[in-house]
Amino acid sequence: MKEEALPILEAAQIAAKDFANNLTSGVNLGLVSFAGTANLLVAPTTDRGPVERAVDGIELDQRTATGEAIYSA
Repeated sequence: MKEEALPILEAAQIAAKDFANNLTSGVNLGLVSFAGTANLLVAPTTDRGPVERAVDGIELDQRTATGEAIYSA
């Protein structure tokens, strides 16, 4: 029986949290979301907890603001 793939958002959230948790200790990490506009969800910090919680709260939207997100980062 073929295993079903995870929904794309759930897979992305797992990958993002894995990335955050495998960064070298002491490296700052922040999080910017972009859907219509860019939003700074977590300012750069060495604490991974706020980043993980913010990643869990991300929802899909029909628009993107990629350029604005890059500028915000």
